[in-house]
Amino acid sequence: MSSRLIEIKTKEINVIAEKTADRLGFQLYEIKVLFKKNNSHIDVKIDSQHPVSIDDCSLFSREFTSEIDNTGIFDNYSLEVSSPGLKRKIRTIEEFKRFEGSPVKIIYFISEEKTLASKGSLIEVDGERLVVKEDGNRITEIQFGAVKSANLDY
Repeated sequence: MSSRLIEIKTKEINVIAEKTADRLGFQLYEIKVLFKKNNSHIDVKIDSQHPVSIDDCSLFSREFTSEIDNTGIFDNYSLEVSSPGLKRKIRTIEEFKRFEGSPVKIIYFISEEKTLASKGSLIEVDGERLVVKEDGNRITEIQFGAVKSANLDY
């Protein structure tokens, strides 16, 4: 399969996943598609304002499979649907706001080449500024633009 055809099919799959998630009241957190000759694989992570259950994953799986099967994109494929999990990446300022009060681990740049890690409770998100209360009540302020990576840390 040509790279152009893979790109087109991937976009089509993403659109179907996004529409399915919207229709069912979920957000599409992440989707990965691996094209193989005889058995391609789709890995979808769905999110919600409340915890994503096994029933939620099953519902999304049934609806998404029905939509994908109607397109004829694949002859044979496997599908895995899950939540982002307890150690989920936090990627946007909106996600930081959503998880205010939660335990986090944030790796951030203090110079072009040097990073530090802050691990504790995300106590405030103010504009582009993140405030983490670490063990020993140490307060660390981090500019969102300096974040290299971040995740929940339950």
